[in-house]
Amino acid sequence: MFSRAYHGRRNALLLGVATTFRHILFPVDFSEPCLAVLPFVKGMADRLGARATALHAIYDAPLPVGPDFDPTIAIVPQNYEAVHEAIAARLNALVASVSSEIAVVCEQGDAARVIGEYVKTHQVDLIMMPTHGHGPCRRMLLGSLTAKVLHDIDCPVWTAAHTSDPRLLAHADCKNIVCAVDHNEEGLQVLKRAADLAKTWKARLCLVHAAPVMDGIIFADDDPREVRNVRRGEINKMQRDAGTGFDAIIESAEVGDLVNKVAVRRDADLVVIGRGKLQQGLGRLLTQAFDIVRESPCPVLTL
Repeated sequence: MFSRAYHGRRNALLLGVATTFRHILFPVDFSEPCLAVLPFVKGMADRLGARATALHAIYDAPLPVGPDFDPTIAIVPQNYEAVHEAIAARLNALVASVSSEIAVVCEQGDAARVIGEYVKTHQVDLIMMPTHGHGPCRRMLLGSLTAKVLHDIDCPVWTAAHTSDPRLLAHADCKNIVCAVDHNEEGLQVLKRAADLAKTWKARLCLVHAAPVMDGIIFADDDPREVRNVRRGEINKMQRDAGTGFDAIIESAEVGDLVNKVAVRRDADLVVIGRGKLQQGLGRLLTQAFDIVRESPCPVLTL
């Protein structure tokens, strides 16, 4: 879907020590979850000194215009200009209610494709959007668009699952950050970027690492305490390499369960995670990143 140069840009962004979020993209579909995210977009842009763009994808479909026609959902070729003008005006009014500095863009086409192309051609560093899971499978699925963005677009994504919760806005002033790290190079870079975010927000940062009983390492009697001790040593070394000394919680548990438990315990305003297997073929569909995003009590930033 994307060029090798584009993937290289994402890797360079992740490997950078500074949190280089200079351009934030906010996909807008005028839904209630989307409106709930808007104050976070403004807050992130203001705090980081970044520019922000609100983007609406006008879905092009050969549907007849009738009494149930909704111009924010679909258009027909003969009325595209009128619909584009009406949606642009609506988007401008929405954004202006919060900030006069967020740019507005309307593009024609499938939302996932429009977002991907815009990220690729406009040097977007961060996407901010809600999840849109619905129906009886809500606990099993993220919204299809959010899942596509996390799965296909190599760009950090900030997302919030519980946008209907009135307590969501309490997380806008980011005071506590929980960062899930692994004992590898990506984990080191995630730690560095989380540390930079914590410095920018003047927030407290807590590290979380899930150490399973067996992870390719065999100890006498398979003692999980030995595994945790080894992992603690590895995380401590990683912190020395990063020049940090944050609290680190290391437990034998499933990653998603532990991250969300610590997020609740620490009253987290933001959870920071890496993509991990999310970028490895079909295996990324099985990653616990989706579980963390879906179940987190606060917004999640996936790098």
